[in-house]
Amino acid sequence: MLIQSIYKVKGVEKHGGAIYRDLFYTSIEESSNKDKNSECLKIIWKFWHTTVPPKVAIEPHSHDYHEQIYFILKGTGIITVGNEKERVKAGDAICIPTNTPHGFQNDSDELCEIICVGANIFHSTVGIKE
Repeated sequence: MLIQSIYKVKGVEKHGGAIYRDLFYTSIEESSNKDKNSECLKIIWKFWHTTVPPKVAIEPHSHDYHEQIYFILKGTGIITVGNEKERVKAGDAICIPTNTPHGFQNDSDELCEIICVGANIFHSTVGIKE
């Protein structure tokens, strides 16, 4: 059994001020997950928690090798995926295709928390490092 906690994983600031905590990550060198035989993590690639402080934005960016799903745990904001913008709130899930610019703006006075999953769609390019 592998258990991670957002309260024990050091946060890293990325994409303009959001705090990312990688809970599980395929790359053994970059995660405390040491189960290199995990079929789930070979497919999922990465599972992380993101905190977006009030009035902070995740700057628009895209990914070549994975799709993502954002699940809003707490708070509200505006998500941009490609040319579309939508207001989202706790309980909403957003699917972000590969190679699609995306960003998030917490335009509220409350903290926003997001659970993110990155799906490894190119197994031969991104995978377990021995």
